[in-house]
Amino acid sequence: MVVTAARTFFIEPHCAFAERLRERCGDGITAAPELRDLGEDDVRPTSALPASGLDPRLLEAMTLLAG
Repeated sequence: MVVTAARTFFIEPHCAFAERLRERCGDGITAAPELRDLGEDDVRPTSALPASGLDPRLLEAMTLLAG
C-alpha cells in the first residue's frame, strides 16, 4: 500500500476518544484506513469527554478548572 497523504490529530490521551482509539487500534502508531475520512468535527465532541478510567478526584478538579 502506498500512502500519498497523511492526516495527524493530536488527541488528549485521557479523553474518551483516545480510549476508543486504543481499544480499536492498540498502543502506538497504527494504520487505520477505515478512519481516513475522519475530520476535526468528528473528533472534537468525544475528545472533550474524559476517559472512563480517570480518578474521580481528577475529574472533579478538571471540572472546577474548566469553570
